[in-house]
Amino acid sequence: MPIFTITLETMGTLPEPELFVFFQKYANAVRQLTEGTSEEQGILYGNYKQVTVGDNTTERPWFVNVFGCQKWDAWTACQGKTKLQAMMDYIATADRLYTEQVGALFIEENK
Repeated sequence: MPIFTITLETMGTLPEPELFVFFQKYANAVRQLTEGTSEEQGILYGNYKQVTVGDNTTERPWFVNVFGCQKWDAWTACQGKTKLQAMMDYIATADRLYTEQVGALFIEENK
């Protein structure tokens, strides 16, 4: 049973400061997760950076820095997203992963 019931649809109508609170709670909760594909981790990383920093304006790391390149690519893939959209994408991915591994945290899907 979720601690707090909200749908992704309803969450999209929240003012940005309130949505940011959910974003922070999910960012903290995701640290407990032990599984997730590199693609899922990239989605979380890219959207997190887009929310907290904005568009990536850094140079791509050298190709020998494989992990750095993956992170740079994930963040750059979020280029142009609004802070609100990046938060929504982060929360949707984090909620799915968290629910699969631990159980529902906040969101209860429409049924």
